[in-house]
Formats: sequence, structure tokens, C-alpha cells
Amino acid sequence: MAILWIVDRDGPRLEAGIRMLPNEDAHNLIVNVRRNTALSDLVAEVRGRVRVPVNLVRIVSHGNSGRLLFSNGTVDIGRVGAFGFLRGLITQPVFVGSAGIEIHGCGVASDYLPPPRVEQGIGNVTIANYDNMQGELSSWGNSASGITTSRGVLFLRAFANVCGVGVMGGIDYQLPDASWSYEGPTITVSASPSRQARLSDPRNRFGLGEFYNFYIN
Repeated sequence: MAILWIVDRDGPRLEAGIRMLPNEDAHNLIVNVRRNTALSDLVAEVRGRVRVPVNLVRIVSHGNSGRLLFSNGTVDIGRVGAFGFLRGLITQPVFVGSAGIEIHGCGVASDYLPPPRVEQGIGNVTIANYDNMQGELSSWGNSASGITTSRGVLFLRAFANVCGVGVMGGIDYQLPDASWSYEGPTITVSASPSRQARLSDPRNRFGLGEFYNFYIN
């Protein structure tokens, strides 16, 4: 399987995740985003490297509810069109509803992500994000009726429509993981016209089942 990695090399505190990247080879094409990377430069490099469509794109950067936080700028629902250059560079997944793009940034699929909490304890012990790692699906509660209006879901929908493939993101804070799995539940949104989306919640935290399928207008 061929994977294109788009990696924010200058993002602060991403070093642990960057160390887990695979070595560059025929199956892993790694394109770096720096603080001074212009969109035109990113587009030119990706198009120069991707000679045939890849199976998957993995984006590695910081994130928050409904947005990516690259070191050279924020990508939100109003700016997601910048990634339109990926359309046609990703093969359609074999299984309907699967993702062609994985976003590995904290909480991009959430409606609200609590801010990190860092405390200094006795003996200068630092407690970071203690009991504060979980994002929320909707500001109106984590019910089925609120998912479709969640800012993270709307962001994923816009991303999917721009790129023409399904996009997956996590609801919670994400930790470095050599297998590139997700911490907590994920949401995958397919491109129009299917409008299909799926909440994957193995521990049923939101009470909607392990898998909950829904549609976005």
C-alpha cells in the first residue's frame, strides 16, 4: 500500500510522532511542511512526488475542533479548499465508507476539545491533560441529533468534498503511536454525493453503539 505523508516538521511538541514515521521508500512518500512553506511549494512537491495515485494520505500536525494547526497556518472549514490538489491523487478505497485521508491531529472531529491542563505538583511533577483528554461531539450534548452539526464533522465533510475521498479524524487528544492508530472514537465522512458518515466508538462512550452510521445534508 502506498501512503503519502504530509508532515508538519516545525510544529512544536511533534517530535515524538515524527520519530515514529516510516523510512522514505516506494511505499511511503514523505512531504514536509515548514513554517515558511507556501501552498504553491507544497502543491508542486506533492505533484512531483506522486506519479501514480496513492492508497492513503496521512496528515500529521496539531489540531483542534474542526481545524488543523500547521506551523505555517490554520486550515479550517473556510480554508480547506487549499487541499483540493489532492483530488485525483488518491485511489478510491475498496470498501464504501472507508477513508482515503487520515488526519492525525488532536480532536479535529470534535465539536469541542477542552484546553490542555498542565499543573505543577509536589516535587515539581507536571501533570499534563490529566482527566482532560476527551473531546465532545456537540455543544448540545453527545446525542445523535447533535452529531451532524458538530464543527468537526462539518470540517471533515468539507475536506472530503474537496478531495473526493472519505476523511477520518479523532475526537480526542492523540498520542504518538507507532501503528498510527487513534486514541478514542473516530469519525469518517465520505465525499458527496453519498453523504455517509460513521462514528466508530469501540467502548460506546457516546451510547450510540460501537458503530453508528449517519448522513449529513
